[in-house]
Amino acid sequence: MSIKEKIIGLIFIIIFAVFAYLISKTQNEIKNNILENKDQTVCKVFRIESRRSFKHVYYYYNYNGIRYERWDNGNVSEDEVLNKFYRVDISTENPSYSKILLDQEVTDSIEIVKAGFKYGSPQTE
Repeated sequence: MSIKEKIIGLIFIIIFAVFAYLISKTQNEIKNNILENKDQTVCKVFRIESRRSFKHVYYYYNYNGIRYERWDNGNVSEDEVLNKFYRVDISTENPSYSKILLDQEVTDSIEIVKAGFKYGSPQTE
């Protein structure tokens, strides 16, 4: 292996390490922002996409009259969660920061309607 190839390999490793660090830092900032400015509402799962060994769970929720669409990783089957309602922790400072709580399904129609959804209708908004 030539010196040039070693330098290119080292640069690649450094770029990868910096990229991984920045992703981790951003995720921690979002998590801390949610914890420090926490509110909770109801979201609806509207799509599941498989990504190799994990799945993206797409959901939306309403906060202060604005609809937010987000996704999170989840180890769930489509039949288990699709078109169901769950609690979601959000940041009041930045409501687009959220964390779906897939272990907390919401079935109370009053709570679902208060969160801005039309309960029992295929069209939820």
